Amino acid sequence: MVQPDQAMVKEQTGTRALRSILELEDSIKKRIKAREKQLSREKSENEKQRIEDEIKALQKNLAEATADFERLATGVDPASFSEKRKDTFSWQEELVSLLRPAIRELKNLTINAREKTALQADIIHYEEMQPIAQSALSNLQKRIKEADDPELRKNLEKLLPDWKNINEQLNSKLEVLQLKLKNIEERDRPFIDTLGDSISHFFKNRGLYLGLALGVFVLTLLCFSLVRKLVQKYVPAFHSDNRSLVVRVSEILFRLLGILIASLTLFVVFYMVEDWTLLSLLVIFFLAVLWTFRVMVPQFWKQGELLLNVGSVREGERLMLHGVPWLVKKINMYTDLENPDLNIKLRLPIGKLIGQVSRGFYPEEPWFPCRKNDWVILSDGSFGKVISLSHEIVVLLERGGSRKTYRTSDFLGLVPRNLSTNFRIKEIFGLDYAHQQLVTRNIPEILHNYIKEQFERDGFAEQLLDLQVNFNQAGTSSLDLIIIADFKGNAAPLHNRIRRTLQRYCVDACSANGWNIPFPQLTVHGVRERD
Repeated sequence: MVQPDQAMVKEQTGTRALRSILELEDSIKKRIKAREKQLSREKSENEKQRIEDEIKALQKNLAEATADFERLATGVDPASFSEKRKDTFSWQEELVSLLRPAIRELKNLTINAREKTALQADIIHYEEMQPIAQSALSNLQKRIKEADDPELRKNLEKLLPDWKNINEQLNSKLEVLQLKLKNIEERDRPFIDTLGDSISHFFKNRGLYLGLALGVFVLTLLCFSLVRKLVQKYVPAFHSDNRSLVVRVSEILFRLLGILIASLTLFVVFYMVEDWTLLSLLVIFFLAVLWTFRVMVPQFWKQGELLLNVGSVREGERLMLHGVPWLVKKINMYTDLENPDLNIKLRLPIGKLIGQVSRGFYPEEPWFPCRKNDWVILSDGSFGKVISLSHEIVVLLERGGSRKTYRTSDFLGLVPRNLSTNFRIKEIFGLDYAHQQLVTRNIPEILHNYIKEQFERDGFAEQLLDLQVNFNQAGTSSLDLIIIADFKGNAAPLHNRIRRTLQRYCVDACSANGWNIPFPQLTVHGVRERD
């Protein structure tokens, strides 16, 4: 609230400023009449043109003074009530007029701050010009007093009214600007309060329209989604594994049609309620979307190729991802990938498939070296049962209960050998050179029969697929035999035990048949000393 004394001071200041503007108008009018008389007497064309330019400048100053008087007297800018007519069509101007309500709302948030800043800048400018104009007037008056030549004094006196008018105009402008700045400062409020009031006013008056428009938009999208699902359910061509190109194109067009109609409902709602601010904000939003779409056209084009199943990744083909092969089950906005051996399904956004390449495959191609509960041997010597596997980690359960965890890429790098699909054990056993005559024929047959009997006695016969005992090579200190035993996959947990058992069978056979087992011998060569 403005106190009575302050109101009186303010009124007196305004009245003084109004009188000053009236005096300025009277002075400008007198100067215009004087220039018009001078123009009627002047014969030189150049001088006439100069006087006409001066008259136009004075008339402009008079119009500004009149506008300042009316603005200061009424407290509003009369220019805001003037009508502007546009005869020519310009799409740029039409677009700006469409966006003007939203821009006006945004400008209203900072209108006081911007006006205050502009007034302060003008006040600084006029305060800087005021002493310069006063100095010029003082210098002119001083030269008039000092002039001895009547002709010089006469010409100097002709300049005096102009510079008095400039000083009066500067003083008047400065008073008006200072008074306007004072009015703004009195009604000025913190920006946070203004912003809060603007937001509150926006949602209070337009919240219902905004909620209604968004509701219609979402409802339209849901209706199109429901229709699309019903078509996919009851029309076989839309849910078959091998969808034709026509079906894929129809599905994409239907999605785009749903988005387009849902977007149009927003414009219709705002137009029907005649909320031009929300309508202009919606135009700004869609212009931004279109601009973004322009930049992302190449990416959308590639996604369209994938959706039509004519891109680099196609349904029913094999795709390498995360170092693991995947079967591309279905390509849509979210693509379904599956690995039959890992028993894992992935759901990826279609954008993740850009840059990937799939290929056809043969039915016998494996999808992973092993499955859950298979027994494997790795190149680092690890032996165990696979109890957990994915495209990220593989967990191996070793004998005794310890667990080893590998990243899937590291696991594959160790070249796992799957024993659960049948396996072979090879053991080398050496005999002494004393059995040289029998080791190539008789001994392999005897050892074969002995090992087979032992397998039957110890219960390995059902898992044994094949057994071979052959002469392998003549070593440096032994004659080596090779025992090759093939087993079914269900014997995989006993792999290491079977290897040890084979060595035991060979030693027992040697004992039963009197065969000597050699051992490495060390030969020492001495050097005779000279006498």
